[in-house]
Amino acid sequence: MHLWTEYEGNTLAGYPIGRLNRSEGRNAFFTTATSDGQRALLRLTEAHFDESELIGRWRRIAAVSHPNLQAIKRAGQTTFDGLSLACCLLEPTDSSLSDALREQVLSLDDTKEVAEAVSGALAALHAAGLIHEHLDATNVFASGEVIKLRSDCCRDCVGDFEADTPEAREALRQRDVHDLGLLLLRCLGLDGQVHTSTRFPKPFDRIIPGALNGTLRPEDIVGILKPPMQTPIVPSVRQVPAAATAPATVASTPKDAAPTISHSVASPSIQASSSIQASATRASSIQDSSTQDEPMLAHSRLPVAEAVPDSDATGSPAPGSGWIGSRLQMGLDGLLEQSRQHLGTDSIGAGLMRRLRPMRPRPISRKAYIASGAAAALLGVVIWAAGGSKHEDKVQEQHATIIEGKPATSQAAAQPASVQQPSPKPAAHSEVNTTQNSLLASGERAGWHVIAYTYKYEQQAQAQVMKLQRKYVSLHPQVFTPTGHAPYFVALGNPSNETTAMDLRNRARQVGLPRDTYARNF
Repeated sequence: MHLWTEYEGNTLAGYPIGRLNRSEGRNAFFTTATSDGQRALLRLTEAHFDESELIGRWRRIAAVSHPNLQAIKRAGQTTFDGLSLACCLLEPTDSSLSDALREQVLSLDDTKEVAEAVSGALAALHAAGLIHEHLDATNVFASGEVIKLRSDCCRDCVGDFEADTPEAREALRQRDVHDLGLLLLRCLGLDGQVHTSTRFPKPFDRIIPGALNGTLRPEDIVGILKPPMQTPIVPSVRQVPAAATAPATVASTPKDAAPTISHSVASPSIQASSSIQASATRASSIQDSSTQDEPMLAHSRLPVAEAVPDSDATGSPAPGSGWIGSRLQMGLDGLLEQSRQHLGTDSIGAGLMRRLRPMRPRPISRKAYIASGAAAALLGVVIWAAGGSKHEDKVQEQHATIIEGKPATSQAAAQPASVQQPSPKPAAHSEVNTTQNSLLASGERAGWHVIAYTYKYEQQAQAQVMKLQRKYVSLHPQVFTPTGHAPYFVALGNPSNETTAMDLRNRARQVGLPRDTYARNF
């Protein structure tokens, strides 16, 4: 077995191996370049007879296209010094989100950008029948100005083969959304500080609780962050028939008028006359079209839609609209005259306001307030009296019950005192602790064990067990040492026979544990 740094400077699968970017167990990522000089990232994985499975999975992921998902360009198999390797060519990245969060928390706008990018990529994976299972800050990268979600660690959305049901697959997808909620908490600097009374800034007051309690899907989060644009409803415009305006225009045109050129400038008098004719035409068309449903003001018969027509500099009314102006002027004159007669020396404005007073709502008088307050007080007295009488009846009933049943009550109280005799069982507790620690303290429990990880220190093995218990509780991970000291193994399940151990090993590999998980008879 070679060190990963020994691969640098070689050429594998036609790609020059550059600097080691990072390593993860039997996986390593190197910088490389394509044949046209483009930067890329090459993943090498030491194959444990699972090359075809890895390559098939990467090709299914490569078929998913999303701008915020790290693209897989190629996948294949190669060898190095007789060692079989599975490899895939990835889109290059610059830095990870965990590096940025080590310096400071993100702003609200940056967190929105991360949530939008990751939820969109996650929705694309789920739609293709894939799950991520490793959604944290170390697997979210920046590629230039674009946020990318790592894709080579995804797998098919398949539950345990003894319980591969639609509900189990939905639980796997929901686990990804839960991890997204934890990631957003870390971006906001709130990880480990969330309580039921915690208030989040908008729109995360809906996103984070919904992601953590399982009520939101990735596409729902995208919809909250990017609501669909609503098309404005344009009201239909009433068109005036051309026949209503044509006669006025033709009548106002002189018979002997000379033809004009389109780019010539008309004189001011011609422009004024044309504006007068246009305004008169508009006024007449409005009157003809609104005579059936024109609204009326209170205490007057003046239509609201009517307007004073334009006039020229001399103040003469426009042709064809004198009856509209005369009707409006007569109504206003009558209203002003009535105001002068009935209001005496008040101003015209004050008279108009008093004339139109019935249009405004009248304020509630003080008598109404006093009457409503007296009624509320009377109602409160009645309720208080009824409640007091019920309370007195209840107290009397309780006193009667106590007086009548005093001996029986004392006997009943004495009987539980003699019966209740708590007896702690420290011996049973010590037996449980002895049973729990026996697997760690010695190797007396012989048999076949399934080993997933090996550590030199017990604390490291215990930390890995706690991490596995949160994700694979059905596998029953625990610390095991056959000698009572190092090495410390992370074992799955209890000691069993060879057939059961091999089945458990295959199941562990199926759900995502390392492919080098093995079974051994201790």
